[in-house]
Amino acid sequence: MFAMNQAHRGWANQVTQAGIELVGYASEKAELECLLIINQVNRLWLNNQLYVELSDARFAETVVDALGLTAAERTELFEALFNKNLPVYERLIEAYTENTLYSLLKIWPRLFGSIEEVQQELDAIILPMSAQRLVNGVMQMAQAVQKLSSQKVRIDFSSPAPQPYYTGLTFRGYIDGVASYIVSGGRYDKLLANFQKEPTPAVGMGFDLDVLASVADITLPQAKPSYVYIGEDAWDVVADYVLAHPTYSLVLADTLAEAREQAAADGAILYVVTEEGVKADA
Repeated sequence: MFAMNQAHRGWANQVTQAGIELVGYASEKAELECLLIINQVNRLWLNNQLYVELSDARFAETVVDALGLTAAERTELFEALFNKNLPVYERLIEAYTENTLYSLLKIWPRLFGSIEEVQQELDAIILPMSAQRLVNGVMQMAQAVQKLSSQKVRIDFSSPAPQPYYTGLTFRGYIDGVASYIVSGGRYDKLLANFQKEPTPAVGMGFDLDVLASVADITLPQAKPSYVYIGEDAWDVVADYVLAHPTYSLVLADTLAEAREQAAADGAILYVVTEEGVKADA
């Protein structure tokens, strides 16, 4: 994947990703499938250190729609909020002190943390019904994910979506102390409308394999190498045998004794091929 990252941040513009795209599924089962896979990676390779962070790409737009902001006002507010530029943000929201949403605007930069911490902040205010429905959906999914094996969950309603084309639930996976997200994804029901007449529901995610490989605790099974020694007049037999076992290597020693020495030095299993067939060397 190619990405245009901000200069002097130390981030590569070319990264290796692996992910999934679930196209045609409107149900939240598609998001849950992604989150189950993330949990498997967390348990198998990351020692349960991964945090799953959940949000909804529609939340911020729903709030500014209720405020009736212009496009320029939205951009200015989002830039201050998402970059945590609190002096600028607090100056901008002063214009809405008489608005019923002012209590939300005051706590908005703090709407991140554990399920309990975010819920405590939200309990003190009244949200527009449209925003409340989004919050309820995120909280329900967060509680479901938290029940998975040793999965840590956080909520963040004060950051931008991982990609601008997301249209629903979004999720990221990260480890404290690691600068980049290991995995991110979400629902993008409108994206495929750019390539076809009708929009199609879809959910996708991508693992940053460079980051994952740098932090994963993966122990690969170390199989012994397998060598094949060719006996006299056994070319046809050895050709078929090596083709059938692509991980085996021909040993180029001139004699069986030399082949045995090489196999012993490399800790390899030696197979001897003759006209009569193949047998493991004792």
